Amino acid sequence: MFGHRWQPLDAKIIAVEFDYQFQPYARYVIEVQPDGGEPFRAQVNSSTLGNYEYPAHGNLPVLCDPKRNNVKIDTSRLPTGRQQRRSDQQRLNDALRDPSSHS
Repeated sequence: MFGHRWQPLDAKIIAVEFDYQFQPYARYVIEVQPDGGEPFRAQVNSSTLGNYEYPAHGNLPVLCDPKRNNVKIDTSRLPTGRQQRRSDQQRLNDALRDPSSHS
């Protein structure tokens, strides 16, 4: 009866603004499609960019309470800066080994 029932989802990024002035943060407008529910748009903000790699396009991992249309960023599924750098390096290494797969 009380409390949230959070569902992990991937929301489509509609627009994003990164602000690096005083305390870096990201502000997103996203489209959320809850399981068995109607899609809706929401605005979510990062509290701080911290050590996470926030995407600029594509999908954003979120937690959604479809009954209340509440959404928050799921930082447990965001890569950290270190993970992202390793992933970028792996893509570069793969491209060097197999140029035909990245034409």
